[in-house]
Amino acid sequence: AIEITVYDSQARELLRKQFTAGDGTLKGYNDVAIAAENFHIPLSAGVYLFYILSEGEVLGKGKFAVRPG
Repeated sequence: AIEITVYDSQARELLRKQFTAGDGTLKGYNDVAIAAENFHIPLSAGVYLFYILSEGEVLGKGKFAVRPG
């Protein structure tokens, strides 16, 4: 299973989404759409961190920004 988690700058977890084999994911590159509706709270302007994990091992990490709108 692959898991995506998103945190705010205060290290609060805002999203945890899991993907398992057989639910439409394929080996290799996958494009995942995450919408505002997926988050526990509305996102305010700021920088957020994400992690991609498999069996507790970090496969990738990065950050994204939400602009004031």
